[in-house]
Amino acid sequence: MTSAVVAQISISSAACEAVGTAYRTDCLAKELQALVKKLPAQGEYAAAREALATASAELAGLSRQNRDNSQPRLRITVQADSETKRRPVSAVKPETVAETNAKALAILEDTTTVLLRSVEGNNDVALHYQRIAQALNSSKVLLRS
Repeated sequence: MTSAVVAQISISSAACEAVGTAYRTDCLAKELQALVKKLPAQGEYAAAREALATASAELAGLSRQNRDNSQPRLRITVQADSETKRRPVSAVKPETVAETNAKALAILEDTTTVLLRSVEGNNDVALHYQRIAQALNSSKVLLRS
């Protein structure tokens, strides 16, 4: 399961990298939301699911607050588990791109912290969550200007 999650974060990051910086916050929100749907609500991955769901919701809200309705919605294509998904993503206003991406970066940093803290004392699950946090960390490069 961990390998699938890490791989999907990597694939999602590559797909979001292909769109302009104005679209990346919404892209990451949609990709995390899709990932959350694949994680079990109970058991070892429940805390990871909750942390990623929170991040997705916060990123979506941030994107919505700064949406640029004058820009077209793009359809990104993401390969996931032998199926291809096409998701529409929206741009943020050009004047808010830097600030929006900085806030999105902070959301991802908070999420990695939550992931790492949620398994303190549970060595069986800690390695899995560390790998997920590391994959999420690598996607932060998309938001740096």
